[in-house]
Amino acid sequence: MSSFTHWLRHKLAQHGWTYSELARRAQLSPAAISRLLSEERQPGVRAARSLAHAFQLPPELVFRQAALLPPRAPDRYQPLLETVCLLDDDALAFLLRIARSLPPHS
Repeated sequence: MSSFTHWLRHKLAQHGWTYSELARRAQLSPAAISRLLSEERQPGVRAARSLAHAFQLPPELVFRQAALLPPRAPDRYQPLLETVCLLDDDALAFLLRIARSLPPHS
């Protein structure tokens, strides 16, 4: 069972919802929910956004569960990522040159 399917089954159980109830709340067909739970189909952006709305979760969380976004970096990297996002192209290129010159961590 994929981690997304496991997560979706857990959310259904947590809310005490049937497939039909989730379909209604997510405005998806019961068949679409069934295909997701049987792993016949992977969720796309529309389905993930609809599931986020149904479960009242941030879309980013569902997108990550569905592998539509990469996993979130560990918290210890967040200050670095936030800073890097503010750099202009020249500063970013300079930082990459420095980072690539560092010896690998072992």
